Amino acid sequence: MSALCLLLYGAVASLLAARGRAVVEALRGALERERVARLATRDRLTGVANRYAFESVFDSIAALARRNGLLLALILFDVDFFKEVNDRFGHAVGDRVLRAVAEIAQSEIRASDSLARWGGDEFVVLCPGTSLSGARHLAERLLARVRAADLGLDAPLGLSIGVAAFAGDEDLESLLKRADAALYRAKAMGRARVAD
Repeated sequence: MSALCLLLYGAVASLLAARGRAVVEALRGALERERVARLATRDRLTGVANRYAFESVFDSIAALARRNGLLLALILFDVDFFKEVNDRFGHAVGDRVLRAVAEIAQSEIRASDSLARWGGDEFVVLCPGTSLSGARHLAERLLARVRAADLGLDAPLGLSIGVAAFAGDEDLESLLKRADAALYRAKAMGRARVAD
């Protein structure tokens, strides 16, 4: 092989190696941005949306509902006696329970609904195009599925669930306040039930 061919071969190999490194670095950067975006919008334990992501989804869907006069409902629920689950069985079991509840809820809602972990053992579901009675029906199904699930505890797990319909002129805080009041009515009625 002539010196010129060797020189050209070396130059081409160097160029390809440099471009390959650039492509690899670009891919690494894209994957890192995707990871950071996921961490910013997903609950680390359950994998469902977090509060930050839910607030953004609510703003968009509520604006659409207001503009077009569409139905919108919200379901707020928490795990009954969750502190006792953690105290009696340990936090690893409590974490497993939260993941299972999130999985069950995700399997019960429609693709157009949005599920998020609101905090601790509390979850929220936004249901576009859904009336109060429709959201109540979904909440009853969710409660039945959780109560029937074998979660390795010595008794069925319950949820206290509050349901509220969007009034059209309210913000998330107001809607959540009404759903939270309904959730507390469910607790006052004996837990493991739905109230609106």
